[in-house]
Amino acid sequence: MAPPAPLPPAPGPAPVPLEQSKNDVIEATAARLAQMGISKGVPIMTKNAAPGTRGKPVKLMTNVHGLELQKDTIFYAYSVNTYCNITPTKTAVFTKKGKDDYIVLNRHEKCVVIYNAVLAQFDDFFRSKEENVLYYDGQSLLFSLIDLFPGINGKKSRVFEIAGKATAHDDLNGIEVIFMEVYVAERSGRQDGKVILSRENLCQRTADPNLEVNDRSLTQFLEIALNQNCILDTEHHAVFEHGKSYLRKPWEHSFTARDCPEVGDGKRLMVGVKKSVGFIEGPAGRHNNNPALFVDAKKAAFHESINCMEKVQNILNRKQTEKFDNTDIETCTAVMKGITVSSHYTGRKRDHVVQTLTNKTSRTACFDVDGEKIFLIDYFKSKYNINLRCPDAPLLVCKERGALNYYPLELCEVQPMQRVTIPQTTPFQSQKTTKECAIPPLVRQENIEKGLIATKITDPENRFMQAIGLKVYPPLAVNGRQLPGATLGYANNKFAAEAGKWRTRDVKYVDGANCNCWAMYAILDSSRRNQNFDQNKLSKFAQMFYKDARARGINLETPAEVKMIAQSDAKSVMEYGVKNGCQFFFFVTADSITNFHGQMKLFERQLEVVTQDMKLSVALKVVDEGKRLTLENVLNKTNIKLGGTNYIVSSDSINPEHLILGIGLSHPPPAAAFEEDTGKIVPTVVGYASNCYNANSYIGDHIFFSAKRQETLAAMEEIVTTIMGAYMQRAQKPPKALIIYRSGVSEGSYALILQNEIPLIKGTLEKVNAPATKLIFIVVSKEHSVRIFNQRIDPRARATDQNIPSGIVVDTELVHPSYKEFYLNSHTTLQGSALTPRYTILFDDHNSPMDKIEDLTYALTHHHQIVNLATSVPTPLYAANENAKRGRDILTARGIDPNENNLNLNQLTEELAFKNTKIGKVRRNA
Repeated sequence: MAPPAPLPPAPGPAPVPLEQSKNDVIEATAARLAQMGISKGVPIMTKNAAPGTRGKPVKLMTNVHGLELQKDTIFYAYSVNTYCNITPTKTAVFTKKGKDDYIVLNRHEKCVVIYNAVLAQFDDFFRSKEENVLYYDGQSLLFSLIDLFPGINGKKSRVFEIAGKATAHDDLNGIEVIFMEVYVAERSGRQDGKVILSRENLCQRTADPNLEVNDRSLTQFLEIALNQNCILDTEHHAVFEHGKSYLRKPWEHSFTARDCPEVGDGKRLMVGVKKSVGFIEGPAGRHNNNPALFVDAKKAAFHESINCMEKVQNILNRKQTEKFDNTDIETCTAVMKGITVSSHYTGRKRDHVVQTLTNKTSRTACFDVDGEKIFLIDYFKSKYNINLRCPDAPLLVCKERGALNYYPLELCEVQPMQRVTIPQTTPFQSQKTTKECAIPPLVRQENIEKGLIATKITDPENRFMQAIGLKVYPPLAVNGRQLPGATLGYANNKFAAEAGKWRTRDVKYVDGANCNCWAMYAILDSSRRNQNFDQNKLSKFAQMFYKDARARGINLETPAEVKMIAQSDAKSVMEYGVKNGCQFFFFVTADSITNFHGQMKLFERQLEVVTQDMKLSVALKVVDEGKRLTLENVLNKTNIKLGGTNYIVSSDSINPEHLILGIGLSHPPPAAAFEEDTGKIVPTVVGYASNCYNANSYIGDHIFFSAKRQETLAAMEEIVTTIMGAYMQRAQKPPKALIIYRSGVSEGSYALILQNEIPLIKGTLEKVNAPATKLIFIVVSKEHSVRIFNQRIDPRARATDQNIPSGIVVDTELVHPSYKEFYLNSHTTLQGSALTPRYTILFDDHNSPMDKIEDLTYALTHHHQIVNLATSVPTPLYAANENAKRGRDILTARGIDPNENNLNLNQLTEELAFKNTKIGKVRRNA
């Protein structure tokens, strides 16, 4: 077979501009398609197939409630703009969108009180006291059941003026005039804003395979109607994006302190729900379209509304008001940076966003007043007659109007209902929060019911639902199936997986790796916990490691060196080892050392040598407690990293002539995507993995792209070219099918993928001499609100037994009416409630039956090779996600110089990816 023909060079993004919109990427892709002579695709979903039949039938429950429109309704859509003039040249817009939680909630609260005041004062226009019902989103959208501008043919707009004191809101009382403009929303073909909400429209205009004809406005209206009580009741509900709302006073809604525990640092978990409206087949199955309400219980960590001095004491876990060192300042800054606090010492409430804390105190910090320097402690005494109680405490630093201002901790309060961000979370809190949020299925069902009652969705007197004849049904019961597990073949035995688990004993790997030279090192800290580990124990662990490795079929020689080293010496030790033929480095690190793993992986890339590490506590379990299963899992990983194969998955659904690709993303934190202060760009990492080099091993890499790019359009061509070339070199012919599992795709992006990404992939297949290769493109998502439960749950059972088992598949009733779609729960849930991935097949020119795709997907979840459990997603995608994370870790360890403003991401990929390295064809990231 001849090697694939080279593609014309893709338009490489040399220095990536700091600002790049999704439209820029789409235009670039369109240009690339034109260059390749390919037409843009049509946004039509692949044809659905009959439900699968394989497996044991089971009855299941869900958190999905059917919705019924008991009458047809006409509503009118309007836009709202609420503002006031602060000065002749400065306007404050309350309906302006915000990002920070406090700003979002504060503007929402003000919009609602202004809205209520306008309705009360101008009821002759709105007629809400008698004949009309209005639906407001708390910002810039308003729906009315009557035409607010009847008989007007020209501009349909009116501006209402009220006095600030009419709102009875402390922040607004002093404003002389507040304006609220209501005007007809700009809607295609609807100059009057009129929309008909009918059962016929819901069926015909919400779930068409042609994504361009679906009308999102009907769904949007239903979501606002169902959420209306939460939106208007700002005293009890904090409403956030994507249908999430949290209870401000959970104890008033049957929740207890146990439901809302403290998690440290002045943070507390709060409860709520996430609600959204979607469309499903419903009980009648295929070819039916029914609106449904998806409701899930939510928990999230919030900063408690406490004094900032108390907040700092909570963070440091000591009642301290003086003698703060630099470590204390850094610790507190990490938790408090970005939160909004308020002060009242001027006689009115003022809000401040924390930038950092400083070791300056009220005694040492000074500023100029009328040409003279004055210390903060004296300023507050002379100006406000305040004697500061903690003058030796650090100060808050807030950037306001371009200047950095200092504020005493004791004079500031943390504003309520601010969610804790990832940078504000310590590893300990992350673990505690995860544990507390992991509620078993029965408790989750109870919390969902409490949330529904709190939102008044199930209240028969809910006037917003009565007005449009909207009825909510009890949770939907659905039919599912439990698929049989795969068979795992080792060199000396076979094991059948049952419910995603299998037991092994004294097995030999199918393909044991070879390693002639390797070394083991321990990196410890100075804590007492390390006194139980010395050179003798390290040597004992090394001996156990390579003896067990040989017993399992790994051709591993005795280690060239077993030694305790300092972390600072790790790279030089590795460099010396590589020069002397070392192929593998194994590190044991103290549990307290958290920054070495990323460094080690950076060294792995720079020196092109395989590395592996484990925590000291795990090594001690092996040496002191004889935990052979732990060592077995470690060796499973070692064999894979060195190029071996542990076992082969046997399944009728796996075709050796199919190339399977997983693609995952690692996005930077929102604030890091583009840091305006430094002009630094932090890219998105695209990870991928496929069986192109080895039919039974999913090997891949990572690529860096601008975080401004919303999709992997540009990456896809490069990835497909790479894996197709490798597969065709191995098999000497093209694959019969390319099957792609893709994560990180929202439903709103389906059309974009069908129009751009699919044609690009098909065009790439033609360019590499594989035009006959069929394409199956599957989007895998956990970013949904669907929960699947056992029909009967024993409250005494542990979480694993309360949850649905591995192998449960649902491909009817619960799925979208027009999508080829299924839910597959492949993993065993050890804690909390199962979050079952959803698989949506966007494109399938292979016309695969549902049984084939479902069986293949389930079989692929058994390919992980490390532990004897099926994973939650297929191994190609699991490995791709891990490769994306690994790329992020390596980039973090490398760092980005602030001067690298026009960062060339092609060069960064060349520098940090493994594609052209000595270890590029092994599964390093096992």
